[in-house]
Amino acid sequence: MLAGFLTSSPYMAGDSFSLADIHAGCHLDLLSPAPEATEMMAGTPIEPWLERLRARPSFAKTTWEQVAAMAA
Repeated sequence: MLAGFLTSSPYMAGDSFSLADIHAGCHLDLLSPAPEATEMMAGTPIEPWLERLRARPSFAKTTWEQVAAMAA
């Protein structure tokens, strides 16, 4: 279902990065290492979308690893 939002535009709500991308991106980024998620996302527009999000400086600074390091 989420992949359907990305078939005609680069971001969840259209041509611009939005709150929808932030909300979905943080959850999918957390789940993406799981084998089930890898299989589910393979070959879908979700993979390149997550890469676009991960390339954003603000997203890169708030990865789960970064957040854990700040808490330590």
